[in-house]
Amino acid sequence: MEGFNLLEQSEWHFFGLTFNAHTIINTWAAIAVILIFIVVSRFFLQKPNSIIGYLIKKFIISFMDLVEQSIGKFTYKYFAFTASLFIFIITCNWIALIPELEEPTKDLNTTLALAIVTFLYIQIQAIKEHGVIDYIKHYFSPFAPMVVLNIVSELATILSLSFRLFGNIFGGAIIATMYHKAVSGSVLLHTITTITGIPLIIAAFFILFEGFLQAFVFSILSLTNLAMAVSESE
Repeated sequence: MEGFNLLEQSEWHFFGLTFNAHTIINTWAAIAVILIFIVVSRFFLQKPNSIIGYLIKKFIISFMDLVEQSIGKFTYKYFAFTASLFIFIITCNWIALIPELEEPTKDLNTTLALAIVTFLYIQIQAIKEHGVIDYIKHYFSPFAPMVVLNIVSELATILSLSFRLFGNIFGGAIIATMYHKAVSGSVLLHTITTITGIPLIIAAFFILFEGFLQAFVFSILSLTNLAMAVSESE
């Protein structure tokens, strides 16, 4: 098709399904950043006196401690899952610092997918830990009529995780967009706000701080739900 550019399309259509092209491209960009971070981290971890290597080790140790405190013992697979969640989400939140890119997490499809993956992982680990029979039995506790309420309660975690992350990131993106549109039509306003550092304040709060906070909250809530699912019933 003449003039067709896949990167310029707002939507992609494959096999009768519609995909948000911008979200997918931004997600690919976040994954590329993570791959670069992995290579760079490996390089600095091999340097014994590297400050960056020290910071990376502190990050790893911090998440190891969180897993141990939540689960009661250190389990590598839980650490890997929680840390991977955090790294992926914070990269998606911070990718907006790169010009022309936006946060994939301001799309509800992204946050809903993350919540569903987290939910399924927790259920699988609960089944592995307690067995199928005990896993099913806990839905009927403390008595059989509670089964519907327990199922709804479990499924509600998907909405809770996805809408919390989506709402905060989307809200910050809306405020930043409103600011840029407000000053873009006036050279004076643009100059004044640039001199006063307002763009840096907006980026620091809504991208860096809010992005870090929401990634941490999502990861910790996921770890807490995981800990409750795999812990022994009392």
